[in-house]
Amino acid sequence: MRPVPRRESPAWLEAVNPFGWLSRTVESFHPSAAPPLTRANYRRELIAAFFLPWVLAIVEGGVIAVIVQKYFEGVVGRTALDFAVATVTSAPAFANITSFLWVRLTHGRHKVRSVNSLQASLAALVGLIALAPRSGLGLVIVVACTVAGRVCLAGVVTIRAGVWRQNYPREVRARLTGRIATVVAIVIGLVGTFVGLAMEWQPWSFRALFPLAAVVSLVGVRVWGRVRMRGHGRLLQSERVRGREGPSFNPLMLGRVLANDRRFAFFMLCQFAIGTGNMMLFAPIVLFSTEYFELGYFQGILVSNAVPILMMPLFIGPWSRLLDAWHISKYRSVHSWVFVVMALLIFASARLDALWLLYLGVAARGIAFAGGQLAWNLGHNDFATDENASEYMAVHVTLTGIRGLLAPFVGVPLYRWFAEAGPAEGAWVFVVGAAIVAVGAVGFFAQHRVLGRRVTSNQ
Repeated sequence: MRPVPRRESPAWLEAVNPFGWLSRTVESFHPSAAPPLTRANYRRELIAAFFLPWVLAIVEGGVIAVIVQKYFEGVVGRTALDFAVATVTSAPAFANITSFLWVRLTHGRHKVRSVNSLQASLAALVGLIALAPRSGLGLVIVVACTVAGRVCLAGVVTIRAGVWRQNYPREVRARLTGRIATVVAIVIGLVGTFVGLAMEWQPWSFRALFPLAAVVSLVGVRVWGRVRMRGHGRLLQSERVRGREGPSFNPLMLGRVLANDRRFAFFMLCQFAIGTGNMMLFAPIVLFSTEYFELGYFQGILVSNAVPILMMPLFIGPWSRLLDAWHISKYRSVHSWVFVVMALLIFASARLDALWLLYLGVAARGIAFAGGQLAWNLGHNDFATDENASEYMAVHVTLTGIRGLLAPFVGVPLYRWFAEAGPAEGAWVFVVGAAIVAVGAVGFFAQHRVLGRRVTSNQ
């Protein structure tokens, strides 16, 4: 008896079938979908991505800033509280100024062990935050542990970029790391949301949740420690041969990278513009949402962290395909405008007194973050070589740290200055931020056009 042939579903049904789309998406994350030589490391990183983000969620600027703003309100003066909020929201950026230290400290040393030591230290610092009393001293402890945790994470990012470069080929690097980032984003968003719900119920609940997050993350630390870096021995030998010629403790010495590569220097200038315009809005988003719209812990964390983070998995895939196909200058010339749209939507939410526009704005922020995370971790590779990739990354993150030291502490006073004219007027700071980002976006487009003409002329 002949078997009955399987009837294929119509194309339109496949297109609208949510379960089919979900199934294909889940399958694309499976290690078998990765190139054979990358599968073992990719599998380990994917597993670790379910556990490590438990502590990352705590020190996310949007989570810890809302906790600081709400939990310590009335305990310290408004100026001190504003400064604390600006510090913890900008800590992910300005902690990166220490990247040159991590490049030097790990020069000639085991990269995977270095990353894992820093991840374990981050877990310990998150556990310490739970001990902070509700007082001025407690605020200092929370801010200090957050900053120290972000310094550890800056080292992780700097060193891990080199691991990714060695382990994943250029043509699939963005896609594979994008899938890892997708899992991380989902876990961070869910953990952040749960923390907000718990603290809405009982503000002191963080004293139990933070140590729990630290313990869970140690599972990820253990799994990530099994990652193997391709060509690791050869790389370490090359670094040890270079010896004192390796990267310097002095961040000013990294200026030679910019002087020797003018294209990368211009790219960094444009990056500085979009980064400054974006970072100066981090703290004002927290202040604006909790003061103008009077949001509590739960909705405050939704707006400042969970919604943007949970939007990222939906858009990391499309952004990663563009990054694999385009030079970083072309990619940034398109991607940067999403931050402009984000800022203008939040401004519109104040002008129209519409909370839904605020949520739409932070959703756009998540779309921008999805593309920005990939570009931030991988973009320098379009200018660097295998030998100097760590130094290029160090320049990149050090400049991120410099603007992180400046931008938030400009954004908060500017927000307060505008707000003196009325509760809704503080939102004008988002227009200023959008204008600065737009300048950088135009610069990226100009560089893309110049690089395109050079490629054409060389053919």
